[in-house]
Amino acid sequence: MRATGQRRADRRLILILCLITFLANAGNQPAPSLYPAVAKDFGISTALVGQLSTVSNLSGIILTLILAPLSDAFGRKRLITIGILLTLVAGITATFSPSFGVLLLVRIIGGASWGGIMPSVYSLAAERFSGTMRTIAIGWITSTLSLGGIITNVLFTQVAQFTSWRGSVLVYVAWATIGVVVLPRFLPTDPPLARLPRGMLRALFGSGLILPFRHRATRALITSNVARTLHWSAMNTYIALLFSDVYGVTIATIGYLSLGTSVGYLVGVNLASRLTPRFGLQRINVWSNALGFPILVLTTGLLAPLPIMLAFAMCYHACMGAGYTTQQTLLLAVTPAGKGATGGVNSATVQAGGVFASIIGGVIIGTLGYRWLGPLLGWSGLLAAFLVWRAVAVNAGREAEIEDGGLIVGIEAQPDVSIDAATSRTKV
Repeated sequence: MRATGQRRADRRLILILCLITFLANAGNQPAPSLYPAVAKDFGISTALVGQLSTVSNLSGIILTLILAPLSDAFGRKRLITIGILLTLVAGITATFSPSFGVLLLVRIIGGASWGGIMPSVYSLAAERFSGTMRTIAIGWITSTLSLGGIITNVLFTQVAQFTSWRGSVLVYVAWATIGVVVLPRFLPTDPPLARLPRGMLRALFGSGLILPFRHRATRALITSNVARTLHWSAMNTYIALLFSDVYGVTIATIGYLSLGTSVGYLVGVNLASRLTPRFGLQRINVWSNALGFPILVLTTGLLAPLPIMLAFAMCYHACMGAGYTTQQTLLLAVTPAGKGATGGVNSATVQAGGVFASIIGGVIIGTLGYRWLGPLLGWSGLLAAFLVWRAVAVNAGREAEIEDGGLIVGIEAQPDVSIDAATSRTKV
C-alpha cells in the first residue's frame, strides 16, 4: 500500500510540474506564432518584431542567474510561485500594451518568470526522483514544453483570427490566474526560511555559478546546448514568419502548421526516453544534434512545397526534442554544483545563444532570405554533437561509466567537488 501511495504521489508531482512548465512555456506572450499579427497591428517589420525574442532572452540571461541560484537557498516552491506571478503580470501588461515599446518592456518580465520557474522545476524533478524515474520525469516535463507549443499555437492563433492577438494573450491571463492560485498548493513544502549562514549568498553567486564551468562534463553540456540554440532559437523565432512570408498562409493556418512541428518535438522527446535504456543518453544526444544540421538545411534550403517542407520541419523538431531532453537529464546527473545554480547557468547561457540567434537570423533573412537560415546556422548542431561526444563521453581514450539508479550513462570521471557555504571555498 505504501508503494502504491508513493507511486500516486510521484505521478501527481510530475503532473503538477508539467502544468507549471506549460504555463512557463506559454507565458512569453505574444507567442512567435502571433508575430505576424503583432507586426501588422503596430505597422513594423518582420525583423523588428523578431526582437521580442531577443529582449526576452537578454533579460533572462541576467535574471535567471539571480533567481535560479536563490532556489538552492530559499526553496523551489517559493521561486516557482514567484515565477508564475510574474507571468501573470506580464500577460496583463501585454494585453493592454499601447505600443510595441511597451511590449518589449513586458518581455523583461517574461525573462524573469522563465528564470524563476524552469530551473526550479528541473531541479525539483532531479532531487525528488532518481534513475529511470528521473529520466521519465524530465522527459514528461520536456514533452510539456512541446505540448505547450501545440496547444497555445493552435488555440491562440484561432482566437486571434476572430478577435486579435490581444484576445489570445487574455486567454493566457485567465490560465495564469488559475495556475497561481492552484498549482503551488501541490508542490512539496519548502523548509522554513531561516537566516542564511555567513557567506552563503557569496557562495551561491560566486563559487556556485563558476563551478559548472570548472567541471569538464558540465561545461561541455552547457556549451553544447548553446551551440544547438544558435539554430533552434532562430527557427522558433522566424518559422511563423516564414510560413506567412514564403507560403502566404493565414494566421489560423500558421497555428495548425505549428501544431505539426510541435508534434515532431514531442515525438523526439518520447523516442529519446524509450531508446535511452538501450543506447544511452550520450549516443542519442550526439546523433540527434548531428542529424539536425542536414535536416534543417533541407527544411530552409529547399523551401519545397508546403507539405514536404512541413515534413522536414517535423523531423528537425524531433531531433531537437531528443537532444534537449537528453541534455537536461545528463546535466542534472553530472553537475557537482547546486542544481538550481547549474540550471540557471545553463538557462542563461542558452538565452545568450538565443539573443545571437534572433539577431543573426533576422540579418540573414533580411539580406539573403529564408533559404540561407539553415545552411548558415545549422552547422552549430555539429559543434553541439562534437562537444558531447568528445568531452562528456570520451576522455583521452577512456570512457568512465556512472550508474545512476540502474541507468548507465558514460561521463568523464571527475573528483567529488562541493561548495562550503560557510566559507565560500571550493572543496575537492
